[in-house]
Amino acid sequence: MPELTLQNIELLLDNKLEPINTKLAAMEETLASHTETLNNHTTALDSIAKDVKSWNTEMAMMRARLDRHDLWFKQVADKLNLKLETS
Repeated sequence: MPELTLQNIELLLDNKLEPINTKLAAMEETLASHTETLNNHTTALDSIAKDVKSWNTEMAMMRARLDRHDLWFKQVADKLNLKLETS
């Protein structure tokens, strides 16, 4: 029967834990890869959100300008006693 010393116990534990350590290392690499991918996707989504916000702001300004022009056309038509037809 082998002698149970601290060194023997540590050696046995190292042998038993080696597959677990290998799997953990592989999982860490996979997690790092997923983290990098998530960061890239987050950056892309932030860029898209910024573009959408800019576009929405521009559309709001254009709607306000169109409403203003529509009001002016109506005012001019009223002054000239014209009836505006809408389609």
